[in-house]
Amino acid sequence: MNRIAIIWEGKTVGFMEDPRPDMWYLEGKWLPSESPKTKDFLRVTQGLDVRESVRTGSNVWIELVEEEGKLIRATVMSAPSETIFVRRMIDVEPKWKWFQLWRQLTRG
Repeated sequence: MNRIAIIWEGKTVGFMEDPRPDMWYLEGKWLPSESPKTKDFLRVTQGLDVRESVRTGSNVWIELVEEEGKLIRATVMSAPSETIFVRRMIDVEPKWKWFQLWRQLTRG
């Protein structure tokens, strides 16, 4: 079983169990933590509409910490219930640098 910690405003507010990736999106079973911050997190995400979040984005940012310690920034797409649905934000800076280098080499 794979488990990812969900960090919001510096506190672990819950966990995503058995995450299922789909392109940039990630969905898994929601397990809330015992942190008092979890109630605040649920209140903030309560008004999110998944269709609107997919279309225009969400302003609720979290960090996902995998078991190996890998950290990924993500935005919450809808309020957690039995599952939590997020969009991972992958850093594009390294890819852009490789693309620029490739363009310089191919223009030669």
